[in-house]
Amino acid sequence: MKDIIKPQIYEDYWQITLEYSDFYGKPFNNVLRIIVDFIDKKVDKTIGIDTKGYKELQEIIMKIYPKSDISTRKSINQFYKLGFIDNYGKSYHYLTRKFLNETNKEQKRLLYSKIIYDNSSFSRSYNKASNENEMKFLLKTLESCGKINKEELLAIMFTKINSFPKGYLTPTELSSQLSKILIDEADERKYNQRNFLFKLCSNLTDIYVNKNIMSLDPSILIDTKEKTKVRDPYLQRLYKIELINECKQLYNVNKGQCVLEHLAYPILIASHIKPYIQCNDKEAFDVNNGLLLSKNMDSLFDNGYITFDDDGNIIASNKLDKDVIKYVSNFKLDKITLNKKRKDYMDYHRNYVFIK
Repeated sequence: MKDIIKPQIYEDYWQITLEYSDFYGKPFNNVLRIIVDFIDKKVDKTIGIDTKGYKELQEIIMKIYPKSDISTRKSINQFYKLGFIDNYGKSYHYLTRKFLNETNKEQKRLLYSKIIYDNSSFSRSYNKASNENEMKFLLKTLESCGKINKEELLAIMFTKINSFPKGYLTPTELSSQLSKILIDEADERKYNQRNFLFKLCSNLTDIYVNKNIMSLDPSILIDTKEKTKVRDPYLQRLYKIELINECKQLYNVNKGQCVLEHLAYPILIASHIKPYIQCNDKEAFDVNNGLLLSKNMDSLFDNGYITFDDDGNIIASNKLDKDVIKYVSNFKLDKITLNKKRKDYMDYHRNYVFIK
């Protein structure tokens, strides 16, 4: 008697597997660099990587990392899925080169997180375009729910994100999705995929993992001012972390501190130089458009009562009380903080924000 073969179940869920999971490692970075160089040198930006070009690219990679055609395609496609390479290979994310050249591990991880959050799509591949961003949906759901365990992560993986136009699940909606997959026993069939996605999430900046639960890093305190409806909460957190990392590198300290008072207050503000509301997409979370300030200094700076000249000296508004002017005049921005891009933003602040 022949064994009864159960029919294959084809399910609609987020599918993401990577050839190289270590984004610090040489294979990940070397293959990505090969693809980026190939796009720059040989690809028509209006067409992208055509069939002939794709075959040539595979051959180049196989000479360095010999493997089957399937594995080579997988190693290329992972960069489409993660967002480093755009649809059809017409171009690459504007931070991809910066990621490749970055040697600081914290900053490299932060760039990895930014690219994935901004441009990843798990259904994208060499010959399939997609802008459906599952990771953005997942991280916005994490922001909404506070924490997510592995079972809930699987429930999110089975969610059709287009059915939720607001871009995330509320705690009630997540609970409902979880009930559906538990009834369907999807947790028993897809635990490997779930664990893979959990690992991917744990590699992102600002994700804190404790056993089977992920949450946003509790050590990154976001002030009420930074929690505005117009700002993307995850990008705001990355922006603040990048300013903290910069502060730690510039001043050789182990935690963030106000770049004026040089005190490690429990709550610091990622203060925009050019106001967020007046920024384009690239300016909005550009680390050079920010200063890590105490709440008092941020309030004065944000409302235009103080600004800085190109040497870092404070320029105080005549609208301030004399005692306040005397106090703030004791501080200045160090020259190591004022790079050229930051000076350009500060020029905007002096002309359009500062109250003379």
